[in-house]
Amino acid sequence: MKKTTISKIMHKEVMTVRSTTSAQQCAVKMTKERVGCLVVLDKKEPVGIITERGFADLVKKGNFDCKEVKAQDFMTTPIISIDVNSTYEKAM
Repeated sequence: MKKTTISKIMHKEVMTVRSTTSAQQCAVKMTKERVGCLVVLDKKEPVGIITERGFADLVKKGNFDCKEVKAQDFMTTPIISIDVNSTYEKAM
């Protein structure tokens, strides 16, 4: 596994949302698509990522309107990435 490249184990289809997408719409999309994260785009460029952990942190803070809070308000940024030809060992 250590010598396996990222391209062999990565998901090829990435689910995305706009930075202005509501938290509620993000949750619906994650549930519908059965994914644990969404890449957040601004003008077609990746600017952050929303994860299940991010949602847990948002809920823990409490007192928010899921229709008003936007992806840009609780996304993790910057996105940490790695070249697809890198090895699994390097990624870890």
